[in-house]
Amino acid sequence: MAVLAGVLVGIGSIATATAARLLADEGRSWLPWLSRSVMGHAVATLPHQYRERMREEWARHLGDVPGEIGKLIVAVGFVMGWLPNQLGFWSV
Repeated sequence: MAVLAGVLVGIGSIATATAARLLADEGRSWLPWLSRSVMGHAVATLPHQYRERMREEWARHLGDVPGEIGKLIVAVGFVMGWLPNQLGFWSV
């Protein structure tokens, strides 16, 4: 009985590790799309006269940031940077 339990625990551990690895790889593959989408949302909140310029600048900036998580953090920063403008704290 103890041997069977040990084998089942071992198989469960391997299955869990494999599933975790697959989910991590899947999540990592979605990060570039998510960063671009968040940046696109930030651009869409800008006044029309700034959209094209900022899209180009921010895309270039995202390309310079190392790592996919870093790119996502910077893209969220683009949204947060314009949040006060959206809330009417200042006018551009």
